[in-house]
Amino acid sequence: MAEIFEFPASTRLHNRKVLQNQAERKKLANWFRAMAAHIEGDEIEREPLAAMIVLSSAGGDEVCHVGYSDHKEVSLRQAGYAAKQLVSIPYTRRGGNFFDRW
Repeated sequence: MAEIFEFPASTRLHNRKVLQNQAERKKLANWFRAMAAHIEGDEIEREPLAAMIVLSSAGGDEVCHVGYSDHKEVSLRQAGYAAKQLVSIPYTRRGGNFFDRW
């Protein structure tokens, strides 16, 4: 009689999570392909020499970058500052407890 070995439960749970997130992964991959097409087609406002992206999930964030060590005229620090400015929501005090938001 053959002996049956079951896969560990943790692997099955991981596989289920991957399947649940597959649509989001595909959407992100398609967006990256579209961005690559814009870069290759010279449809970007600035001449891209380097890139920094942040991959986010419920478990945390991962910052990836390329090209900053190859080009002295671009700064990873400046790119990080530009990203911080984009996500920082400035509040202009109008009076009382009211704030105008962008």
